[in-house]
Amino acid sequence: MKLLSKKLLMICSVTLSLTIAQVVIAAGEQWTDRSLIYAVESGWGIDSYSVKLVNDSSTGGIYTNPAGCASPQAGYVTSPTDTGRKLYQDQLREAFLRNLPVKLLISPTDCPFNKPRIISVSLCRPNTDHALNC
Repeated sequence: MKLLSKKLLMICSVTLSLTIAQVVIAAGEQWTDRSLIYAVESGWGIDSYSVKLVNDSSTGGIYTNPAGCASPQAGYVTSPTDTGRKLYQDQLREAFLRNLPVKLLISPTDCPFNKPRIISVSLCRPNTDHALNC
């Protein structure tokens, strides 16, 4: 009987481990929809940018928020600890000033300032639909 209990326990723990692994994989980074930026905000004495997208506000507040951040409505943010933040910030500023659509890749694990963290920026030319589906 003990052998059967140990086998059952092992099967249950393997099943649970696989289920947890699938949840972690499913909750990966996510791209926002293609959108214009309507607001840009810089950090208070910290090297960060926060942006708000037109699509988020016009779709009734459906935000890309794979990490479950507390304040997605406050915008998407660059982290002051990211080595690529200067490039992201340059791209975001350029997109805002030129009125270019962007797509943002959002971290599945981090919420600087309780906002979804930007880990990549994709600039798109307006009125084009390429195979890359930008």
